[in-house]
Amino acid sequence: MKAAVIIILCLFAVYGLICIIYRWSDLILNTSEDSIGNTYLIMTVKNRQEDIEGVVRAIAWQIISKKNDIAKELVVIDMGSKDDTLKILSRLESEYEFLHIITKESYIDMLIKSC
Repeated sequence: MKAAVIIILCLFAVYGLICIIYRWSDLILNTSEDSIGNTYLIMTVKNRQEDIEGVVRAIAWQIISKKNDIAKELVVIDMGSKDDTLKILSRLESEYEFLHIITKESYIDMLIKSC
């Protein structure tokens, strides 16, 4: 079971790396203003109800105060939390327009559709 999980995670990591390389090459080759768009900071979480609000608010402060020139949007992927992590994230999503929450199921669907 553990080996299967490790293999799946490695496949997601390789797929993500390929997507990043593809996006970077597209950005470099198509440097028009329309093709640049927003930059996203992507974070995965699971069962982090104790500290997720503080982490998200710290990143939000960086984005709002323009102290962070790297990210304009924050995407948090909840990987099937059994605690109140998703509930806390949903509340924060209503406060910050640049925060986007994706569930594990939605993330897997997006990966499958993009193939």
